[in-house]
Amino acid sequence: MYRAAPGQIGTERVTGGVDRSWLTDAARSVAAAPLPKVTVIVSHNGLENRLLAEGLTLLGVTVEHKERRGIPVFRLSTEGTLSAADEQGQPIGGEQLLLLVLAILMERGERTLAVPSAAPASAEKLAEQFGGKLYRLARDGCAGRDCYAAHPALWDGVYAACLICSHMGRTGQGLNRLVATLPPCAVCRTEVRLEHSRGELMRALGEKYPNAEHMPDGLRFAVGSGSVWITPLIRASALGIAAEAADSEMAEELCALVREQTKELDGKG
Repeated sequence: MYRAAPGQIGTERVTGGVDRSWLTDAARSVAAAPLPKVTVIVSHNGLENRLLAEGLTLLGVTVEHKERRGIPVFRLSTEGTLSAADEQGQPIGGEQLLLLVLAILMERGERTLAVPSAAPASAEKLAEQFGGKLYRLARDGCAGRDCYAAHPALWDGVYAACLICSHMGRTGQGLNRLVATLPPCAVCRTEVRLEHSRGELMRALGEKYPNAEHMPDGLRFAVGSGSVWITPLIRASALGIAAEAADSEMAEELCALVREQTKELDGKG
């Protein structure tokens, strides 16, 4: 099995003895007509990438395996997270790909979609541009879960890659041009080991940031033009921090700031 990182595209799936009808469904879900020529690169490494290549081939995409300039790259990690690199070799993270899938679905007429609680705050900005509504899992109950389940491209890497490649073919735009239309989004992650309880620290952070949004699985608050998502970690007495900003330098600075604030609050506990 493999599982995607929080807030990114991926799902838990048994990869042994895969029913190939899943791959056919992924291809058929995005293309009712023959796809204009699209060429991408997918590594041969790992069963998950071989399945990704097979799904894209069924869609009509030309799949190569040796990286070369000018051709976008798609890959699935062993945990199931979809990532990519554009035509210039610029890495595209899971958060940006999730935003791209949201944008494509909304361009196709979807106006109500759902994302994990940990998905970037930029998702709301994107939905607003289309006059759409966005559910958050855990926060919005059955409505959010049903909406999320109804759109596999939001949680299955093969469906997502098929949707993106189909959009590239229909619009004639490269991956780099599509990503350039999205709200700027860079995310920096870290963890803070705690001396005191996670619940106490979450309450203290909520008091420090009174406008924070409390969700069943975490806390989100704005800091300047950035956004921070904090969630208790199950495997250790620690908090996970994901700081989001317009570029990676700002995200790293915001992440370091909140990390120090969390450690300081923990010291006062």
